[in-house]
Amino acid sequence: MRRIPPTLILSLAVALIAAGLLVGPLRGLPQPDGAMHLPWPLLAALFGASVALRVHFQFRREVHSITLMELPLVLGLYFVDPIGLVLARLAGSIPVLVLHSRQRGSKLLFNAALFALEAGVAGLVLPGCSPARLRPARRDCSPPSGPCWPPTSSALCWSPRRSH
Repeated sequence: MRRIPPTLILSLAVALIAAGLLVGPLRGLPQPDGAMHLPWPLLAALFGASVALRVHFQFRREVHSITLMELPLVLGLYFVDPIGLVLARLAGSIPVLVLHSRQRGSKLLFNAALFALEAGVAGLVLPGCSPARLRPARRDCSPPSGPCWPPTSSALCWSPRRSH
């Protein structure tokens, strides 16, 4: 009997989780508020450019490559709906990985699944963190008496708004 490689199992698991986000929680999320809207094909082109145009830093005998993938991701979070963000991430990145980086097989599957999961989780988390969804948990937001770490006091002051 032939053994399935662990990397293939991991890739398929990541792909299934990303697909679960697409058909599950991401479907119900609304379009971002605001007057500006970015078409997802334009965002896909930005994702493709960020994959192809890497920045390389040489340090001693090692080379580190950095992509600027976060720039189109942040634009997409604010100007594209969550499913459009995932589609743009995949539609822009996969052709560049195949044609420019010459990725095939399990490596391409893993990267595509990881890109979909990354964009899906970002699209799912951001609406829950928006200031419009936060409200004061108590009326007095003054810091407690005694020494206290500032982020702790502000975290105690704000809590997620619950819908009734």
